[in-house]
Amino acid sequence: VSAVLSEMEKTGVDYFIDMHGDEARPYLWFIAPSATVSPQHQDVQQGYEAFIAEQFPEVQPPPQSIIDGVMPEPGLSINYIAKTYDCPAWVIELPFKETPVGDTLLAEGCMRFGRACVDAFLHVMG
Repeated sequence: VSAVLSEMEKTGVDYFIDMHGDEARPYLWFIAPSATVSPQHQDVQQGYEAFIAEQFPEVQPPPQSIIDGVMPEPGLSINYIAKTYDCPAWVIELPFKETPVGDTLLAEGCMRFGRACVDAFLHVMG
């Protein structure tokens, strides 16, 4: 973590994604920072999430327990990065099991999701 933070300090951060896997829930969701973000970054975040959701029906809102329990946490990476570097930031939770629409996010589906994440940035930033 120290090495990554050091590089971030040297180069800056344009956007930040903290990828996670959820063992219990069969869908994916985005968690945005609770830190105040500029209207420009809100537009980028909403456009990014909408672009991904159009391609992946597994996208669902985060569980209320996540919103209530984790979001205010000041030590959460996305809150720190969004505030420190004034950039869009997300935690993306991916399922570790089949979703209601099949195994679209296992193995090959994860590669497709990774490419879609890059395409989404090209879409909203370009």
